[in-house]
Amino acid sequence: MKKLVWIVLLGAMAVLSAGCGITLSCGAEDQAQPPEATAVPYDLEIREKMFLTQTNDIYTNADEYVGKVIKLEGMFLSSYYEPSDSMYYMVMRNGPGCCGNDGTVGFEVCFDESVMDMPADDDWVEAIGTLEWYEEFGQRYLHLNLVSLTVLDTRGAEMVTQ
Repeated sequence: MKKLVWIVLLGAMAVLSAGCGITLSCGAEDQAQPPEATAVPYDLEIREKMFLTQTNDIYTNADEYVGKVIKLEGMFLSSYYEPSDSMYYMVMRNGPGCCGNDGTVGFEVCFDESVMDMPADDDWVEAIGTLEWYEEFGQRYLHLNLVSLTVLDTRGAEMVTQ
């Protein structure tokens, strides 16, 4: 009889644990996207809480991530680089640096401006794109080749530490 009670208890715990696993992996934030977000499929979402850690892992192990579709949110920034006479675009957040708030973390992004609207600098955006290598001036760099770029009304944490 005691064995039967233990088996029933263990079975109930397994069912409850499985239910909790589903709830945790599909939390309320994952179930319904805000109306301004885009429903484009992706392989990996860089979340706010671990933004710095996930981004560093991607750069450290880039070959494991190249070809994957990545989703992230951050500030849209543009920068002109005179030696190449080119504009570069980034989705970034502020992170720790050597002297406090002087670091940034995120990805360079590229997109077809005839298909996607150009956000203003400092707009909070959701970017979804494929991680790719490209070469310039004899160096290899990573960027996200975007399939979606959406300006969001609600901003996330501009400063990340993890």
